[in-house]
Amino acid sequence: MTGSTAVANYTFTYAPAENASNGNTNTRVQHWYAPFAAWEAPLTGQLNPTAQSIYVPGASVSGVWGSALSGTPLPIELISFSAKKQNEKSALCEWTTVSEINNDFFTVEHSMNGIDFFPFDKVKGAGNSLQILNYKSSDNNPFKPVSYYRLKQTDFNGDFSYSKIVSINFSEKNSFAVFPNPNNGNFVLQINSDTEKKYSLQVYDVLGKLLDNFSFQTLQGEQNYEFDFSSLTPASYYLRLVSDNDVRDNKLVILK
Repeated sequence: MTGSTAVANYTFTYAPAENASNGNTNTRVQHWYAPFAAWEAPLTGQLNPTAQSIYVPGASVSGVWGSALSGTPLPIELISFSAKKQNEKSALCEWTTVSEINNDFFTVEHSMNGIDFFPFDKVKGAGNSLQILNYKSSDNNPFKPVSYYRLKQTDFNGDFSYSKIVSINFSEKNSFAVFPNPNNGNFVLQINSDTEKKYSLQVYDVLGKLLDNFSFQTLQGEQNYEFDFSSLTPASYYLRLVSDNDVRDNKLVILK
């Protein structure tokens, strides 16, 4: 305690998916001072104990903080971005911000492979806000079998940033999708199963030769499973998902 003012050490953390597009080296946080509608200068002594954390010693204020690589925090603090199936022909994207600084607009984008994205809606931002704001946008022409979504935020001077990528599987039950595709050998297999099942994921080359076989157990509903095939030579391969009474095929492309 210093006089009647409480002093505390703060630690801020964030997920790897929230890294800035140009890296996260020497990340700092700043406090938002509402009466002046401005960010205060970063407190001295800040450290990065881990790749996704910021330690602030001797802070005597609470409230809204923002992280940045330099003197000005990111224009928005996005706390969630999600997509869900409304029906077989449309998807609903929803996101929430807790602060916005010079935020001009959002662009909602979709993709058929998780790599090449195309805009389908533009939503006006709040400009400057310290309130929790909720947004939504419908995609009436989603890609099938899987549609990928991301949010692009653009501020008034043209700077922009992207959210994490989320996906919706519009396939029938027991089908599966691979994303991103093409990839560097690391990918996610998404399966929607009507019951708990044991599956074998078989990998074939273009001549039909079995190269590898992986067994795993699924739960009922939609799940994601990560695989690492980076040891394979860059080429096209075929994946076959086999259970006792079900066989599903898909194509995998590995580029390095």
